[in-house]
Amino acid sequence: DPSADRSLYNAMLSFFKVDKVEIALTTGNQMLDKYPKSPLFPDVIAAVASTYESLARFDQAAALYRRLSANFPDDKRAPNALFNAAILYKGLKKTDESIATLEEFVKRYPTHQIAPDATMELATLYEKNNRTKEAIAAYATYASKYTADREAALFAAAKAGQLKTMTGAVAEGKTDLQRVRLALVAKDAPAAFDARNTVASAMFKVLEPDFSGFMQLKVTDGSKIEAQVGAKQEKLIKLAEGYQHVIELGAGEFAVASLYRLGEAHENFATALFKAPGPKGASQVEYDKLKTELEKVAFPLKEEAYKFFETAYKRSKEVETFTAWTRRTYQKMVELSPDKHPVVDEISAEPAYLSHDLKISPAVADLVESEEEASKQ
Repeated sequence: DPSADRSLYNAMLSFFKVDKVEIALTTGNQMLDKYPKSPLFPDVIAAVASTYESLARFDQAAALYRRLSANFPDDKRAPNALFNAAILYKGLKKTDESIATLEEFVKRYPTHQIAPDATMELATLYEKNNRTKEAIAAYATYASKYTADREAALFAAAKAGQLKTMTGAVAEGKTDLQRVRLALVAKDAPAAFDARNTVASAMFKVLEPDFSGFMQLKVTDGSKIEAQVGAKQEKLIKLAEGYQHVIELGAGEFAVASLYRLGEAHENFATALFKAPGPKGASQVEYDKLKTELEKVAFPLKEEAYKFFETAYKRSKEVETFTAWTRRTYQKMVELSPDKHPVVDEISAEPAYLSHDLKISPAVADLVESEEEASKQ
């Protein structure tokens, strides 16, 4: 009968109205099976799919959303249906299906209003599944194509740069990160917290090999002391510039970490100068004169190291972040100035206790952890 498809459609709607949901779904599926060419097909499949979703039957909902998009790509509901299918597959841990669905979306609807969300979701899934080259490409596409949301575009550009530095394309990644950094420290820069943390994290990690190289440079040859000190000083200047760039981003944890690294570097340089040997064959007078000159540089370096540690600890309190870097910073402050910083502080309620923010000093945290370990044993 030419009205059979509409009869089933009306029956489905009627069952929904009297809360006969399961019968309504059965009727809707019956119509989908028997009349795939019906002009009512898109309406029925959309209704059944959304009902499955509301009933938390996500697998069935995703399959129907995807079917709606495949069979009726020009239907105004098709883009949202396809995106919904991808997100449902993601929630079901069906990553391959989710990625395939998102790939289909960005290919079919590149200018749709939710295309940016689909591209970002796709980039994130690529990254989580170690498909790094594809993740870089997706993040780069977002950063260049979807610039209306400036914060999201900066985050995508930062992620692309970060992943490049992790996969061997360090120089290219550093260039990308530097470009994003300059945008984030400009006068009109957005808050972009995610982008700042991503850039700061990546730049800090990129600096680690240079930091290790600096720490390993020794001043061991009295006859070449000027050249060795000069080489170490040159590396310190470059390190300081790099860490300053990280600090300027305002990402709490990595600002503290960078200040700590600067403290370590200055302390290391001071120690190297204190221990520097004199030239072979030099007289005691010549050696003492050299030692005096080196100490004139070493003592300010050591004082500068303490200032960096102190600044790092203060910054940690200001941004209310407590990480391993905060703990290390406090330990260095105790080591360099034990009269100012006792080894064990008491747990104290600062004025912020009114906002339920309990402050625990690093030393106490260590004590608590050691007691917990002892109790486990």
